Amino acid sequence: MTNTYGYNGNSFWGPTLIMNKGDNVQMNVTNNLINTTTVHWHGFHIPAVMDGGPHQKKAPGTTWSPYFQVKNNAGLYWYHPHLHEKTFDQITMGAGGLIIVKDPIETALALPRTYGIDDFPLVFTSRRFLSGNQFSKTIALDNYGDYAMANGTMNAQVNMPKQQVRLRILNAEIQRGLNIGFSDNRTFYVITNDGGLLNAPVAVTRVVLMPGERIELMVNLGNDAVDASLDLKAFNSGQAFGFPGQEGNPTQPTGNAGLASHHY
Repeated sequence: MTNTYGYNGNSFWGPTLIMNKGDNVQMNVTNNLINTTTVHWHGFHIPAVMDGGPHQKKAPGTTWSPYFQVKNNAGLYWYHPHLHEKTFDQITMGAGGLIIVKDPIETALALPRTYGIDDFPLVFTSRRFLSGNQFSKTIALDNYGDYAMANGTMNAQVNMPKQQVRLRILNAEIQRGLNIGFSDNRTFYVITNDGGLLNAPVAVTRVVLMPGERIELMVNLGNDAVDASLDLKAFNSGQAFGFPGQEGNPTQPTGNAGLASHHY
């Protein structure tokens, strides 16, 4: 067993919140941890007093009830702790969740939007396990977790329909950038970024995604054989010097090698 954090009774991560542009929203955030925390609405255009950043610490046993109007365009956003010097620790434990915003422009488009059927959330991250199967919360000299996860699952797999599908992707890594593509090098289309819908789909075979960044992809599975398999991968080797996440550190990760500066 591994100790974790979650929201609304989940053992790891939290529910996907679905909002409409123009909605008036009130959130009730109760801190059931033994530690102080915050909850930040990442990417939202809201007043600072509702933002949940490091300036709004919430003590154990207290409830915070921010309210705001959703002014964001349709797209993928997320919520997570943003406590000063503890953001990395609490996100590593599993605190976070996605937010999908809808608006009339996106709704009018012929896009897949049946959640979990043809419209899939994908949260990419990694963890390092120490003795006792617990998460390392020390950023080691190699800086990166050594077990990749999708939606908190190692070796994740999902069945998808034989049609166009939509992938809503968050890079929830602490420091690792991801150069994302498919194992057969097929072309796919980027339809949104952090600001919402692009003016037109962009055809790519790779797309780079940095920590905290979100994109939405369209990929056509209509020509794939039934029961065929396809891998979504990070092609991180061979990047230019300085790419955050290019592997190759010869030292076996232990989680105890030292500290490096970090910001989420």
